[in-house]
Amino acid sequence: MGRPVSGFALALALCPGLVACALDAPPDQADPAQAIAVRQSPILGGVPDTTDGAVMALIHQQSATMSSACTGTVIAKVGASGILLTAGHCVVANNGTAVTQPLTVAKPADLFVIPGNDWQTALGVNQYFDAAQVAVHPSYDGTVNSTFDMALVRFVGATPSMPVIPAITAAEDTLAVGSAFTLVGYGETDTNMDNSQRRKVDRTVETLSTRQFQYNQTDLKGACSGDSGGPALVTTPNGVRVVGVTSYGDTACKSIGVSVRVSPLSAFIQSFISGAPLVLSCEECTAAAVSPTNACIDQANACGSAATACGQFLGCADACTTSSCVASCKNRFAAGATAYDNLAKCQCTSCATPCATSTACAPYLKGTTPPVTTACGGLTDSRPVCAACITNTCCAEATACANDPICASCLTQSASGCRIDTAFTKLNACKVTCAGTPCAAATTPTGGTGGTAANGGTTGAAGTTGGAGDNGTTAGTSGAAGDSSTGAAGTAGQGLVGPKSGCSCSTGGAPSSFSSLSTLGSGVLLAALVGGRRRRRRR
Repeated sequence: MGRPVSGFALALALCPGLVACALDAPPDQADPAQAIAVRQSPILGGVPDTTDGAVMALIHQQSATMSSACTGTVIAKVGASGILLTAGHCVVANNGTAVTQPLTVAKPADLFVIPGNDWQTALGVNQYFDAAQVAVHPSYDGTVNSTFDMALVRFVGATPSMPVIPAITAAEDTLAVGSAFTLVGYGETDTNMDNSQRRKVDRTVETLSTRQFQYNQTDLKGACSGDSGGPALVTTPNGVRVVGVTSYGDTACKSIGVSVRVSPLSAFIQSFISGAPLVLSCEECTAAAVSPTNACIDQANACGSAATACGQFLGCADACTTSSCVASCKNRFAAGATAYDNLAKCQCTSCATPCATSTACAPYLKGTTPPVTTACGGLTDSRPVCAACITNTCCAEATACANDPICASCLTQSASGCRIDTAFTKLNACKVTCAGTPCAAATTPTGGTGGTAANGGTTGAAGTTGGAGDNGTTAGTSGAAGDSSTGAAGTAGQGLVGPKSGCSCSTGGAPSSFSSLSTLGSGVLLAALVGGRRRRRRR
């Protein structure tokens, strides 16, 4: 059936044999870490599958040099969100041979869902969906033979025409020893270890337990590396259903394969589906707009290659460190800058309702952005000393920032364009001149409440957890316990400093090796889109 390629034109370095790329060894075999070794022998059997469009590839990009590929099934749609069922080991960190401990669940930004009969062909023309949410079954522990090896990924850009194969319910599940089913996946074949084509093969249940079933592959037909997370399909009176999720097998793909049963874990599945939002946020909507068959896919594809005019403009702007440099790139590559602007315009207008309050979309939704006339642009800070700095020293800079779409957006969300936006740079430079730099991120946080004094000399209760730093996210430690002899209250906990203050911008890390489009922008040329999807381009 299939497995990921080890390299291709989009510079996605997939590592064959990763745990997420391979089925693992059965529980009665040796050490689990060894069981997830690279499979050297391809399997036989299977035929191309051009009908099960709900089965898609799942790429997990762990770093610039390490990615892995799996299979999954769209089992439901909620609004413009698709729900992909896959294996738990496909969406957790691994070291190339085994799942790493403690478990680290992938960030949605590192997961990509790719449709089509051949995922490599689809990815070559920018046909993929961005993930928005990921959940691993809470009982999955990363072991090879876990009976809870299941995960769900919510991706954006689902359309009414997108095919779905529902997960089987307990009432529909009549699986028994001897039951026939069909495995589907993008894994390796008997002739192509770098296969990226969706294939299928028929099997029968050999052994059955409460949460797993096993099938025989001694006839050289079955699942192999890259098929992990793929479905076992059965036909019920209600239609085709996903009855199992491919989990593991022997390292040579010549003995057995094992799938996790779906119906016993239906509560996990239904809870995730029920929690999916009916309406996408502005950021998710703009990402959906550039997904396959969505409104802005053509504009996105115009920026999807370094060879395009848009790509040339972005290649120039990527190297800039000043807004004047970006302006120069805009003049040199005017057609590319226009194409980039068209992408942002399409995203904003396609998402007019959820993006109604987006400062980045304001020029497109209203024609022009009305000037902000409130005192100091309405900017303030929860810290009185910082607020005084903005009002008394940096009012002009704050007003200019509020009237600049990119600068205004940088106050609430990160983008690489923040570092070269003139208005944003001037505001930050001004704040540094205020005595004591009261607007810096490293401010003194508020501690927690001390423990309650004990009665009669009994040990006082521990203090409550310290509060997070101003606009930060990490809570402090709990307060010390009260004195056992005096019953005095415990001391207050020390809050930890948060990563970003109310008037500053953290710029984020380096772009993914999927090579996202830069978020640099100048003037009305938006960051296509601040708070929206950044299309990947080929290098």
